[in-house]
Amino acid sequence: MFKKINKSILVTIIAVSAFIISANVAHANPTYFGVTASTSAATTSPSYMTPGTATTSMVIDSFLPSEKLYQYKSGGAVVLINFFASSTLTVLNGKLEYSQDGIDWFADSVNDFMSHGTTTTGIDLGTSNYFSWKFASSSLNGVAPTANNNLATRAIIVSMPTRFARIVYSLTGGNGAVWSQGIPYKEVR
Repeated sequence: MFKKINKSILVTIIAVSAFIISANVAHANPTYFGVTASTSAATTSPSYMTPGTATTSMVIDSFLPSEKLYQYKSGGAVVLINFFASSTLTVLNGKLEYSQDGIDWFADSVNDFMSHGTTTTGIDLGTSNYFSWKFASSSLNGVAPTANNNLATRAIIVSMPTRFARIVYSLTGGNGAVWSQGIPYKEVR
């Protein structure tokens, strides 16, 4: 009986040891950040625009620069936006576009794709996706502004289904300026 108990303990120790050795180690899911892009080099140098007469854009390259990751595209990008406005009439518009080569750009209409019956058109893309952000001086960034504060900030997440994405900014209603920075990211594991 003593041999059976020792044999059982030995088998149990071997089985547990084999499980510990062969079990996968749990790793954290590290996030890698790509090369940032911006409308200008410094937040103190925004792109000034007048309504209906000018646009500015920022192009994000989603390929990661690391030697180990050069073949991988990022999963998305965080876009940081500084919006300077001359009045509460100023509206910042942003239109997202995609490109695989950085030359030919396509408006983001993926969510507007609709199927119709046989008696109507087969596709209706409608207008491309965009955002409009009206300046509100009474509640800048969720708090009461200080005197002469004309800056509002936001962070948005943009999907990256192609290698390049860009946001084309324009203004309506009043003069203003925009500075933005795009930061591609990828969770690697």
